[in-house]
Amino acid sequence: ILQIIRIVKNKKESSSPAASSPIDAGHIMLSAALIASGILIYKLWKQNKQQKELILIDHLTELSNRRGFDESLDIAINEAFKEKGRQVALLMVDIDYFKKVNDNFGHRAGDEVLKNIATVLRKLVRKGNTIARYGGEEFTVILSGTSLTKASMIAERIRRAIAEIKFGNERISVTVSIGVSVFVSDCGYKDSLTKQEIEKMKAMMDKEAEGLVKRADAALYVAKNTGRNRVF
Repeated sequence: ILQIIRIVKNKKESSSPAASSPIDAGHIMLSAALIASGILIYKLWKQNKQQKELILIDHLTELSNRRGFDESLDIAINEAFKEKGRQVALLMVDIDYFKKVNDNFGHRAGDEVLKNIATVLRKLVRKGNTIARYGGEEFTVILSGTSLTKASMIAERIRRAIAEIKFGNERISVTVSIGVSVFVSDCGYKDSLTKQEIEKMKAMMDKEAEGLVKRADAALYVAKNTGRNRVF
């Protein structure tokens, strides 16, 4: 829109003093049409952006959903591939015995627990990282540029914070088990790649993303099966 206004302004400034009023009127009509078109294009762009954002958001917790997680992980892995040694850590956070919460207090209380845990995660995870509701009572946290040691420390802070909170009018206590994994880039590719190289690199990124999730899931399984309420 600003560009349209500049164009119109330049046309007006370049017009000779002897320009006839019909031409001035034509300029005004053209300006109005261009501005109206610009406004319409902006509204359509904003509407499409909002619709895409809605597709990627979990409506209960207002975190990213599974699709949003997948897109964010792809971006994080892609960025890591550009710099050798760059790390991406992943936390998989699962609420222990969550079915008992729903059974004993009702699904509405269970929903409140999910929303409150989402709030805890927002407070403890640095902005710019992705927090997602992965499914059911499971959450994920993507930590770009974070080592395994640092990610484990963050996971432990999350575990302790949730264990200390009472939910549902101080009636409900829950704990979480957390699995931690990390990807360390061993290459540093540039943007100027051939089509064949891009396809090969994309396959490698997909494999690394899948491996990162599998390792975090396996770590979570160990945490669950060695007593729960722990980080592994």
